[in-house]
Amino acid sequence: MSNKNIYVTGILNFDGNISLSKKTFIMGSGAQIIMKSGKEIGFDKCTFVACDKMWKGINVEGGSIMKMSGCTVKDAENAISLSTNSKFSNDETYLNNFSNNYTCINVNGIPDNTSRYYSNFTGGSLKPKYNGQVNWNTDAQNGFQISNCSSERAFNGKFSNLQYGIRVVNNSIARIENSLFDNCYYGIFNGSSELHALTDQILIVLWNLGTKIQVAKLLKLVVMKRLKLLLESL
Repeated sequence: MSNKNIYVTGILNFDGNISLSKKTFIMGSGAQIIMKSGKEIGFDKCTFVACDKMWKGINVEGGSIMKMSGCTVKDAENAISLSTNSKFSNDETYLNNFSNNYTCINVNGIPDNTSRYYSNFTGGSLKPKYNGQVNWNTDAQNGFQISNCSSERAFNGKFSNLQYGIRVVNNSIARIENSLFDNCYYGIFNGSSELHALTDQILIVLWNLGTKIQVAKLLKLVVMKRLKLLLESL
């Protein structure tokens, strides 16, 4: 199935294995896509964009696998939400682009996830919130938010113009590799978690690094604007 627009109001459930190519999903205010448990769905060069107000995002239920290649996801509260052993993967040849989302990828409560994320995460002004939306700001907030995860990885990500490039909280372990942070207010925010950053270029700031931090082999570290670099925990 390819080359068609899909207009979504309310909830669109995917309850089977399917591959979609070159489709544009036009999302109504507060609309949501749900991948039901245990399914595998592939999106190739698809676009997900809101109409006049924000939409909720794509929720990947437990045991499901979502594959994305060369896709664009915009204007969502949580563009992709992963939990309970769900997985996300994409072809490193065709990067995904996430822009103007409150949170691009929200990972919560996954004990051991080896998902790979070859993507660009870009912030900007958000659309007006949908009725009842809790998480909202005038500008995009999070590239990754990783919470309650004992093992999570971020590969080859570029984070630009976000409040938080990667936000790691609630006793999580994050391994961040080959990532670029450009003009993020907090490049990496770590609270009560463990961070492993290897061969990264961090171009803005490491802030509030909490306890149990391991940072090694940084290629370049530049602190810009008026932000203070805190490395007492190293």
